[in-house]
Amino acid sequence: MKAFYEKRNMDVVLYTRDAVTFPTHFHPAVEIIVILKGKAQCVIDGNTYTVSQGEAVVVFPNQIHSYNDIGTVDSAVLIFETSVLPEFKKTFKEFVSISPIVKKEVLEKSGFNKIMETALCEYHNSSQQLQKGWLLLLTGKLLEGCELTKHKSGGADVVADILNYCESNYHDKISLKSTARALHISESRLSHIFSEKIKIGFCNYLNMLRINEAANLLVSTELTITEISGMCGFSTIRTFNRAFKKHIGITPAKYRLENS
Repeated sequence: MKAFYEKRNMDVVLYTRDAVTFPTHFHPAVEIIVILKGKAQCVIDGNTYTVSQGEAVVVFPNQIHSYNDIGTVDSAVLIFETSVLPEFKKTFKEFVSISPIVKKEVLEKSGFNKIMETALCEYHNSSQQLQKGWLLLLTGKLLEGCELTKHKSGGADVVADILNYCESNYHDKISLKSTARALHISESRLSHIFSEKIKIGFCNYLNMLRINEAANLLVSTELTITEISGMCGFSTIRTFNRAFKKHIGITPAKYRLENS
């Protein structure tokens, strides 16, 4: 399973979609999806679940997940950074839900679905204070229906530290050794977390971050391919071209030509 790190520019998103299909990814935000119509399959940290109409999926920070529609699907999506709700920040840092699927009868009993329906209509036209009220109410009601367990060693807090460090330093010549030293953990533990939790090797993950940035620069700037290669942390243009083609499927030059 090859996951990508999703970086969002907004602290909160709330909207409806006529599909939920999305490739394997992870992010430091909380993600809640309610199936309004139909059903879908989700894979979270390697476990496969089916979520049906009236049920919700709750994904804690840095859980690796993907979705696939089963037929026609309508859904409501709520994604927010934990910093938005400091009241629940400790919960999302220290715990994870035993099952990410919250059943229809649990949501109906708590009134969650009715609150979500109203929030979808009123949230974006509400004041900042009321918007936080909606988030607090929705999150509190949802967590009431979740059975939580403590994170194991190498949980979301450690993963978040690793991902944040890589995100901030991938332009430089960092290595597994230098990253482990910067984060005060052993190389073996860091390698284990990448293979077992993030499901991708350290070097491949760094290249993925670098190539994603390079792809943006190829389309949005007139910098030369050599300049972009160096800015994104590649030591040689040959290494950059090889990694770009492996990740994207075509050369940087062809990608720029097709997307400009």
